[in-house]
Amino acid sequence: MKIKELLRINIDDEVPLVIKAGEQDLAVEEKEISQYIVTHQIEKHLEAFLSNYKLLSTDRIGVWISGFFGSGKSYFAKILGYLLTNHTLPKGITARELFNERLSNCSNPEFIKGNIRALNSIASTVVMFEMTADSSLNTETIQQSIFKKFLETCGYSSFPNVAIMEYELDTFGHLEEVRNYIEQSGSDYSKVAQNVGEFRRHAVKAMTERLDYTADEASEFLKSAVNKYDNLSPSVLAEHCVDYTRETGKRLVFIVDEIGQYVISLKDNEDRILALQGVAEAFASKGKGSVRLIVTSQEKLDQLIANRDFDKRKLGKLTDRFEVRLDLTSENVDEVARERLLKKKRETEPLFEKKDRNKRRSYDLLPVPSIPVPATPRSSAEHHRLDILPGDCPQVHLPRRFNTEESERRRVRPDSERHRSLRRFGPLLLRFGSNPSRV
Repeated sequence: MKIKELLRINIDDEVPLVIKAGEQDLAVEEKEISQYIVTHQIEKHLEAFLSNYKLLSTDRIGVWISGFFGSGKSYFAKILGYLLTNHTLPKGITARELFNERLSNCSNPEFIKGNIRALNSIASTVVMFEMTADSSLNTETIQQSIFKKFLETCGYSSFPNVAIMEYELDTFGHLEEVRNYIEQSGSDYSKVAQNVGEFRRHAVKAMTERLDYTADEASEFLKSAVNKYDNLSPSVLAEHCVDYTRETGKRLVFIVDEIGQYVISLKDNEDRILALQGVAEAFASKGKGSVRLIVTSQEKLDQLIANRDFDKRKLGKLTDRFEVRLDLTSENVDEVARERLLKKKRETEPLFEKKDRNKRRSYDLLPVPSIPVPATPRSSAEHHRLDILPGDCPQVHLPRRFNTEESERRRVRPDSERHRSLRRFGPLLLRFGSNPSRV
């Protein structure tokens, strides 16, 4: 039997190195949920998040998810978005139903499932994007980036100036007439909406010929809409968002990845973190819990503020609004690595345990090198025995004089399947398996 046939996961499945918040597709969503490892740390964070999200009226609208690069913070934020939207996936079940299958290792899975069930009474629209990827760092404010992605989620153009003109026309009940005019003139509306000049030209014609505007009035109408976007304030953004929640009856949730990198990207400049505070404060005061903001950062919020020359007196409301703070540590990474790389199929465990016992006896018979060994209650032979947890692959702890990497290179043929597995997972096994207390 091959090693990969013993493992619960399919090691041939490609696991992306980076989870991108802006990448949204039902097939991708299904795969990311089915591969997600709910660690004990994630379980605690889920409980904290869901308890806060169930509050119908609150000013604690912010969630700050922190963790070093590779800790899984973006993945976790994306999973939260999937749970809130609850799409029906290609396999015919909902995102929440599929996620519930991932809770088998939780200490209290029924409690988590109950909190997830409570989401059924809270219809939500989620706007999810990566700040550093979707904003022009030198020109766009955070409120502009959020509003742009909000309009795109609502079905308007992905080009901001076109989207804001569409939104303004829609607000006054004119968009459908403009759309009909463009299509009846023989043009493809979707293509026209990708060009600011073309859209403006067609819109002015439609407004003058069908909506009783003069050419100057139509031009001024569209120009005013763009000016509103250029001068958008956190307060006005919040008003647009609250209007949406009232019209649709849905809660509006923004998940913004890598906000920490954005707010510190301008050296010795606190404008961006003050703008973030302004957005959070406006959402809290105007939305009363109907508009939520979830962000990720490599730094904890208090550390991000303390490590910069920001005026701490100005940022008191920021920490108040982001009262829910979820930090992902190396403990989470260790547990994920063990689950992904070491867990075996249940039916193969008796076979593996039998081989393990035989290997233990073999290692007990190995001659012990004549090297100084510190005084210890255990014998030298016992000192180098296997340390294994049930369900894990064995981790052999050899003396430092053995070069395990070199030994494997000599023993394994370069073209063998085992060699390919070692090349793929060897560094991770060495990293997470070298210390028995961490596995």
